[in-house]
Amino acid sequence: MKLKFLPLCLATLALASCGGQSASASGLSVSQSASASGFSSSQPATWQYLDFLLDGKVRFDIFDFEEGFQLSYGNAAIAQSGTLLNLDNNSRISANKSLTADKVFNLIVVVEKQSGGAASSRCDVTPGIEGDKIVQYFTEVAGDDLLNYDRAYVAASFGPTAKWTKGLNARLDAYLENRTSSAN
Repeated sequence: MKLKFLPLCLATLALASCGGQSASASGLSVSQSASASGFSSSQPATWQYLDFLLDGKVRFDIFDFEEGFQLSYGNAAIAQSGTLLNLDNNSRISANKSLTADKVFNLIVVVEKQSGGAASSRCDVTPGIEGDKIVQYFTEVAGDDLLNYDRAYVAASFGPTAKWTKGLNARLDAYLENRTSSAN
């Protein structure tokens, strides 16, 4: 009896591994689809917010910077909006100096990573950083926000509202519009 039961168990296990699982149980992401045969195909994940960037890149956009204030990524100074740099797990975002407390600094950091066929995203909107706390903020909170990600977007601005370059990705615009309007 034991010998008859063993082949039945093995056959059941073989059938279950050939497509009897749901997409979530098998670890597939929503962006992957099943073929007509019932087997899952392996298509790349869809980038949610950063489809305008290539893998391994970070884009920096800066708005209304105070004279003499500068952001850097590793050894590269960010001198203008649209600066594209290579992501580097040895580099940090930093500021060259803090300003007076009445200056208001805003930071948006969006990062994405593909892992196991799925893309994961993180969007941080930090409005209203007091000018005299900027260096401390990058040293203690946001300096290594880009570590271990495949793509990144950073927008930094001075003023009452956080700014970013609109039109890069419609979902990113909608998300940031919602986040910045609720923050103000």
